[in-house]
Amino acid sequence: MKLGWASAGNLIYSIYSTQCHQLPERSYFLFGDKFMYSLADVQAAWRNTNQPFILRQFIGNDTMGWKVAWSDRMISMYIHFAHGN
Repeated sequence: MKLGWASAGNLIYSIYSTQCHQLPERSYFLFGDKFMYSLADVQAAWRNTNQPFILRQFIGNDTMGWKVAWSDRMISMYIHFAHGN
């Protein structure tokens, strides 16, 4: 997103988001003012909602940065499957 690769970023995120909720208040952000934001921060910058299915749609903006498609739980599972253990 920051580099102008919006199509690639959206593709990666759309695939990854089927495996993990990626709520913005529980996510890491790159290229923004902070690395993590509270729910109140996200609501103030985007939509004032508590609905998880709506909140997970927020992928970031130029000020807050862009949400990273990362989950320790999912990465651990992928590594486990890759090693066949």
